[in-house]
Amino acid sequence: METSPSRWHPCWADKWLKVPDGGFCQVPWNGVVVAQVMILWFASFLLVGHVGLPSAVRWLGFNCQELSARGLALYSLSADVVEMFVGLFVLFQCLRPYFPLPERWFPASLRGGWIKEILLGCALFPIVSTLNNLNSNMMPIPSNTLPVSPWEQSLMSNDLVSILFYVAVVSLVAPIWEEMIFRGFLLPSITRYFRVDVAVLLSSLIFALAHFSMERLIPLTFLGMLMCVVYIRSRNILAPIILHSLWNAFAFVELIWKPGALFTWLLDFVL
Repeated sequence: METSPSRWHPCWADKWLKVPDGGFCQVPWNGVVVAQVMILWFASFLLVGHVGLPSAVRWLGFNCQELSARGLALYSLSADVVEMFVGLFVLFQCLRPYFPLPERWFPASLRGGWIKEILLGCALFPIVSTLNNLNSNMMPIPSNTLPVSPWEQSLMSNDLVSILFYVAVVSLVAPIWEEMIFRGFLLPSITRYFRVDVAVLLSSLIFALAHFSMERLIPLTFLGMLMCVVYIRSRNILAPIILHSLWNAFAFVELIWKPGALFTWLLDFVL
């Protein structure tokens, strides 16, 4: 296995990003391993979400097209949990030959001043929303071509349990594996070949493209860059995970925050 140390490519943003002397971290693997992880992760993601879980549901005697709002929510939560474990297993197996990993890989700690980095990221959420509106106006999609999403079905059903399932998906499960893959692994790996600022841009663009939503490409790229900056400055994988969770919660509130809609939605649960 290749264990030669990665080269450090200094850049103008190193001081602001608080990049340690010598680089963000040592990368013992080459680009082939990076491509292997990303391709296998993506293949496992498609296999679980589009083949494995639908087949399991049919085997149990259910029809995915006929599931209730609560059933769809539970299905989405189950899919995300399975995808998380399978994706992290792929990552673990691909990096296993390089254990023990060098210092500063997947760092996690409850100590340090990383909370302020999260708060700074939260302050920029309105910019992400503005970019989202701008991107949507640049690439509008006819409303009659858009299917009703499970999110919208759960909101229209006013079923608290299904809504809580979706909150768990977007605020707990998805941020963990997305940040482990894109910020924890991909971002530092790219620094083997590029400066940190270029690595931030490239990994964020890949993160945005992985969502297969061109009408959200700009805001997702900016959001990915925001997560990268928070991760590099905090040197703590928990920081982008929590920030990602808060963003998804913010987007969820934006989704239901319409004139009178939130009041009506809460009133339905109370009465």
